Amino acid sequence: GEPISDGIGTHANSRIAFRVPRGATRFRSVCAPDDGGAASPGTQTSIRFAVYLEKRPDRAHQAAQARAALGGELDAALALSETTDGAVFLIENASQLTMAVREAVEPKLRNHADLAVRALAGAAFPRKTTSGATLPPLDELAALEGNAAHGRELFRSAGTCSVCHTSNGLGGAIGPELTAIRSKYGARALIDAMLNPSAVIAFGYDSWTLTMDDGSVMVGSILVDGERVVLRDLAGRRQAVDAARIVKRSRQESSLMPDALALGLGAQELADLAAFMGQDPAREPAFGAPIALFGSAFEGWRFHLPGGDPAKTWTRDGEVLRCNGQPAGYLYTERKFTNFELTLEWRFDPSIAGNSGVLLRVQEPHNVWPLSMESQLNSGDAGDVWNIGQFPANADPARTSGRRTVKLMPSSERPLGEWNRYRIRCDRSTVTLEVNGVLQNVIPWCEELPGAIGLQSEGVPIEFRNAVVREILN
Repeated sequence: GEPISDGIGTHANSRIAFRVPRGATRFRSVCAPDDGGAASPGTQTSIRFAVYLEKRPDRAHQAAQARAALGGELDAALALSETTDGAVFLIENASQLTMAVREAVEPKLRNHADLAVRALAGAAFPRKTTSGATLPPLDELAALEGNAAHGRELFRSAGTCSVCHTSNGLGGAIGPELTAIRSKYGARALIDAMLNPSAVIAFGYDSWTLTMDDGSVMVGSILVDGERVVLRDLAGRRQAVDAARIVKRSRQESSLMPDALALGLGAQELADLAAFMGQDPAREPAFGAPIALFGSAFEGWRFHLPGGDPAKTWTRDGEVLRCNGQPAGYLYTERKFTNFELTLEWRFDPSIAGNSGVLLRVQEPHNVWPLSMESQLNSGDAGDVWNIGQFPANADPARTSGRRTVKLMPSSERPLGEWNRYRIRCDRSTVTLEVNGVLQNVIPWCEELPGAIGLQSEGVPIEFRNAVVREILN
């Protein structure tokens, strides 16, 4: 409720570092949630933050650990492997480690919390078995049929690809952009790059190890090189240091991208990722035969109306489906749809502005209201999108407040009592809404899940007709 004229705005989880002036004895900071999130209906807001005072590590103790590790002491080597500086030291001196130490620290380094350490370890500690012994040969991997929808979810989750790369608007900007990578590489080359990321390192994305005058180590890509050196690490953090403080520079021959085996990806997962990156987001969809959703009676539909009688709430008048709005609930298709285009018409009573919605990719369990994406039908708001139950999706933050993403244009609805037409397309991860021929909303990423289509009963009478689905086949 108070205007803030000077400060830092950030999303959780975040890490903010302040360099406190030498001699300072007190540091004061004020933290608060912005009204845009805290005041949104139905949201819960809490803040948890911690303050850590950074102190220089005991370099003498670390140096002693390093000498002990090179001398074959396992405890010292394992202690070093827990920190980034210590892990990089072990990697750079891998050839001097005893076999027992190498075997002890190798799994620690391959699964280190710092992804850059994992990547460097993959080059310093060659695998005891070839990739062919762990995975099928490359040609067999490339011949596997990939599931692009699963590959998209791997890209943003277990595969950690989206930490560094952007594809079709999803991900970060640390590594090269991959939206058009299909025009350069086929499935075989893409899988090869995931297995051997160091084979071809894109210009500007090579990695360096910088040893500072205090013994600390920094790893990342050099963005600016001069009197001040700006380094970007694998988490995307940028750090600027005086070039005079750098006592040693080492260009790494390995990529900062961990290989597929270090990330725990199997054969099918590699094929799925390659299928996702091989998709053309600009392709024209190929449609199946039209499916009329309003057949005879209510064939193909089910009802979720807690405490209500479906026969009283929903009635048919020829080709028109009428809902009296009581009680709150919805009817939904028995059949589940994933990628499709839905067209339907609706109208409210001429004297009553109403509310309803079209539910997309409805997930079980059924309740009021289920996990889904709602295409809003509230009078004046048709074209808005409501995220129900935290359905996995990313919308334009400039148009999103809480669960609601408002439409792009002023209302294109016709006067009350007249028929309106929705065209809704769920195409892979993108959802688009048109109201009476006007593009009103685009959700650039929505999880690609099979689910029912639902129509809401939400307080006032509404009528529907001409509901037709065409599944997207490609």
